Amino acid sequence: MPSADILSAFFATALLMALVPGPDNLFVLTQSAVYGARAGFATTFGLITGLCAHTAAVTLEGGTGRAKVESPAALRCENGRFWATIVWSSSNFDYMKVDGEKYELISEPGGNSTFEIPVAAFDQKLDVIADTVAMSEPHEVEYTLLFDSATLQKQ
Repeated sequence: MPSADILSAFFATALLMALVPGPDNLFVLTQSAVYGARAGFATTFGLITGLCAHTAAVTLEGGTGRAKVESPAALRCENGRFWATIVWSSSNFDYMKVDGEKYELISEPGGNSTFEIPVAAFDQKLDVIADTVAMSEPHEVEYTLLFDSATLQKQ
């Protein structure tokens, strides 16, 4: 019997093919389904034609509960990997970390802090750190983001 990871990748393939019809937007199953399935379906597909824009609902947990992120979040898929544009409700964040890698601001000064980060999986909590300068000195705050695959829409 196939593993749950491979079955999950199969059903995710069917979902994405239904969401993204047409010969220019075909998704194909890659070796990640077998060797890296823990990352979920965001990394189990290679986009044949390059870039594709999507949105998906995202929820934030952690911190003091005062910070928020815009939802749905803009997503882009490049070479089989999803990237999310995270827009915070504050201009007080100066960087984010995902899997130990640091991501810098992409927003203009004075605007809400905005970052582009990788999305390793949908429907699984993604641990992130956001550094806030709102206090007397900068503090790294731990959060989780959850991207809902049921809300994934092609733009």
